[in-house]
Amino acid sequence: MWKEHLSFNKRQRRGIIVLASLIVLLICLLVILDYMPPRAGNVNLSDFGHELKVTNYSHTSHQASEDSAAPPFEEGDRKYTSGKMININTCTVKELSQLTGYYLALALVNYREMHGRYINADDIRKCKAVDDSAFSRLKGSISTD
Repeated sequence: MWKEHLSFNKRQRRGIIVLASLIVLLICLLVILDYMPPRAGNVNLSDFGHELKVTNYSHTSHQASEDSAAPPFEEGDRKYTSGKMININTCTVKELSQLTGYYLALALVNYREMHGRYINADDIRKCKAVDDSAFSRLKGSISTD
């Protein structure tokens, strides 16, 4: 009785094999892409959404808190402070965003709150939002003392 429901002709069997192969191929592609490192210059935002949820970040929030408010300026309005060292362990998102940009500053501060203080300047590389270009921009302007 069950054989009647599972009997397919040759064309139907080939179609099922093609569909199953495509599904397996897409699953393999997603697994491979999940483990590939980001290209230079791009930011890996896979864990960024989780870090934003930890701080209850919301675009619709009208709170006065600087960590949960919308970005205070556009990307082009960034003020690069030369010669001024910012302590990465005590700075706020607003202070750090003068060097990096709002969303990278938010990711660095959230990482610090989740994992504890940075031991040295190289520790900011542990935050997944920091790539090589961001690290080279920041390494001369941040301290941990």
